[in-house]
Amino acid sequence: MLTNAHCTHEWAAETAANAVFVDTEATPELRMIFNYFRDTEGAQVEVPAKAIRYATMKGTDLAVVELDTTIGALAERGVVALGLAPSAPPPGGRVSVVGAPQLDVEFLRRARCSEEGTFDIVEYRWHWFGAHRNRCDDIANGSSGSPVLDEAQRVYAVVNTTTLGSPPDGDCFLGRPCEVGAPPGVSVEGASYAVDVTGVSACFGDDGRFALDREGCALDAGRALDVLTYPAPRERPSDPATGATNTWEVTLGARDALGFFRYKLGRAGEVDCRRQEGYSAPLKLDSQDLSAIALPEAEGVHLLCALAGPTATPDAAWQPLSFPTVVLTTIDTTPPSRRPALSRGGDAAEGLRVEPIFSLPEHADFEYRFGPPDTTDCDDPAAEWRRYRRIPIFLDPRDLPARFCVRPTDWVGNVGEPFDYLLPE
Repeated sequence: MLTNAHCTHEWAAETAANAVFVDTEATPELRMIFNYFRDTEGAQVEVPAKAIRYATMKGTDLAVVELDTTIGALAERGVVALGLAPSAPPPGGRVSVVGAPQLDVEFLRRARCSEEGTFDIVEYRWHWFGAHRNRCDDIANGSSGSPVLDEAQRVYAVVNTTTLGSPPDGDCFLGRPCEVGAPPGVSVEGASYAVDVTGVSACFGDDGRFALDREGCALDAGRALDVLTYPAPRERPSDPATGATNTWEVTLGARDALGFFRYKLGRAGEVDCRRQEGYSAPLKLDSQDLSAIALPEAEGVHLLCALAGPTATPDAAWQPLSFPTVVLTTIDTTPPSRRPALSRGGDAAEGLRVEPIFSLPEHADFEYRFGPPDTTDCDDPAAEWRRYRRIPIFLDPRDLPARFCVRPTDWVGNVGEPFDYLLPE
């Protein structure tokens, strides 16, 4: 079974961004349900996972899961496997996505649309090469791992992320992937992305068993240094409180007798980690100083690319250029500009309970103040603000009507201009 690595392993762990897992244990919760249709509940076939033969979120988002059954046993129960396409459809080709998004009714549904080509994308701390884009409907939480089919009903990709349902700002953050073919990285509204699987069949033998070392298997075998520490996925060049310069905070860890590395830095769209130009001369791992390199000033997604090898001479024993280690952060120096939403409860007779609504990364924290509409100026620079403590703010009936002021702060500490609300509206 093919699915996403973020479905089989702990995606939130920062070390997962460059990890390659081979032959790991499947959790009891990991299972496959066939015939998952609204009108066939009695005919569903549920099969637990036996092992996770391969999984990575490094450059792609793919997992190969062995089920605790056989193709023959499934066929006897009316379940027939989908074949893999030898290549992806060209842009404009008709495709379909079959999945079970967590919408009003959580069962399998098919959405039809067109293939739109491939794009390098970034989301949070992950970087994926050559993801297929489409604009099929009904892709949401729960769609991850859904097959994308060509017109011959062969699988050429599996869905891994989308901008559908995301807030309109905070490009490249969690839940809002962005395309990084050109800086600074832009999220495309209504776009969903799927990782390519057309070459995965070469990793299986005639006996149907997965083998990463098979000739022609083009998956990343994981020959690379560990990344022990990462920068935050979204940063400012300097600390807004102290003015101190922020740094990359990257530490590489030894593995597989790889004692040397090369690296380069650049803004996504201006640097390609899979090209030789720009890499440093080989450096000894035990003399690394990547953590002290200052973060750049320019907004957008920035990459730190690394390749590792056993000697000071780059050769075939080094980490393949096609599978670089990529560490990224998004530089954000723009204050939030979207008007925060307010949740309101109660009424003028009994009092109002007001809560500003969080929406990461742009609305990560709030300050507030309120007073009589005629004498309260939300833009008064001398006014004192109170920090919102995630407890509903109560406005007594004697305080109403009121001018309610909210000042948002984003995830990295950029403070926005105040917004005012007349309560009750």
